[in-house]
Amino acid sequence: EELRQQVRESDIVLQQYRENNNVISLDESKNLVEQQLTRVSGAVSEAFLLHLQTDGVLNRTVDALEKGEVSSVELTDAHIAAVEAGRSLNAFITETPEIARERAAASDARRAVGEVASPMDGVPIAMKDLFCTEGVRTTAASHILENFVPTYESTVSGNLRDAGAVMLGK
Repeated sequence: EELRQQVRESDIVLQQYRENNNVISLDESKNLVEQQLTRVSGAVSEAFLLHLQTDGVLNRTVDALEKGEVSSVELTDAHIAAVEAGRSLNAFITETPEIARERAAASDARRAVGEVASPMDGVPIAMKDLFCTEGVRTTAASHILENFVPTYESTVSGNLRDAGAVMLGK
């Protein structure tokens, strides 16, 4: 939580510079970026600790879920924390933590009764923003589409959803 607060403070400082059109020296800019990256990498390291215990390999993650060493909710919460901590990196256009937690809980419930949808069931993923996701903003990284919320699901995202993948965002 402390690291998240530090990252937020750093984001606020950078935002204030942008809003006030302040000119900062290259050294000041480098220093701010280095501070932010240090804070983000620390937060990401903590958030991914559970994931890194599986060597960061998809197969190991799936194995850990199958063996009950980790729940999808735990894995998803760790990834959500990393997304939040790294927000200044702009890796996600749209974050969907509520959807992710809902899908992770549904995955854990399926696993509890032995009805796993697929090997991807419960695995957190980032969805490419090109794929329409029903009810979730889809921009294709274009300002023209910045308010587009599709009423339908693409085949790709639908197949991943049906397989039990947990969408963290786009």
